Amino acid sequence: MVEHRRGPDRRKGDSGGLRRVKLGDGYSSGWLVFESGTERRRLSPIPADWETAPREELSSLCARALTPRARINQTGELSARDR
Repeated sequence: MVEHRRGPDRRKGDSGGLRRVKLGDGYSSGWLVFESGTERRRLSPIPADWETAPREELSSLCARALTPRARINQTGELSARDR
């Protein structure tokens, strides 16, 4: 398994306690994202030791993860990431 990030791990940085967006219930401590092709799922809270979990356990975690709602931009269209 390979972890892919689009940027630095924001959980480890100093944000001064400020959040850029309002998070839904259960996501304030972060979430694990599963991505495959056009599908994306989120699991929160982040399971302990997920980084060393065997493939079968990761599959089980993915099955429990939820599909996020599509985001709408300011012009009323789907955001580029959700197309």
